[in-house]
Amino acid sequence: MTPLKPSCRPLLGRFLFALICLFSTQASWAQFAPSLNLSGQTGLINMPSAEQQGDGFLSFDLSRFGAIARNTLRFQISPHLSGVIRYVDLHDYDQYVRQPDCSNADTYYDRNFDIIYQILKEGRFWPAITVGVQDFIGTGLFSAEYIVGTKALGTRLKMTGGVGPWGRQHNDDNHRHGRIMHS
Repeated sequence: MTPLKPSCRPLLGRFLFALICLFSTQASWAQFAPSLNLSGQTGLINMPSAEQQGDGFLSFDLSRFGAIARNTLRFQISPHLSGVIRYVDLHDYDQYVRQPDCSNADTYYDRNFDIIYQILKEGRFWPAITVGVQDFIGTGLFSAEYIVGTKALGTRLKMTGGVGPWGRQHNDDNHRHGRIMHS
């Protein structure tokens, strides 16, 4: 067997590295683990899901979307109960939230606490059902209550739907009824 030319060795190394990355990615797809949304809750983008993280799960997240920067500590208290502590910087506060007492504020800092309880674990024929209360300790600027259900359809697809929020995260048109959420 003839040895490889020196110019081929870096290509072989890159090929092996790419192969290892490919197989490690395939292994992570098989886990189908719940993700965290921008608020630090289990869910997608800015919508919660009914899934729970593993017992003892702890995460610290930093996120920024538009004028809102969030620092979030999420913890799984028990298999069905989780909590989120969040510190929010809302830049250009007077532009987004028109309140007479803070009309000269440039940046508003808010602390809040969420509690999420999974009422029903997902079964073969029924979805997981979760009830959540956002920002119930704090100023209430981001307060909301919701009910959400999530069901896995096969091994690679999940469907989530829910009702809420009923808190201050609503607009004047739907203050009597919650909004329908789905993904």
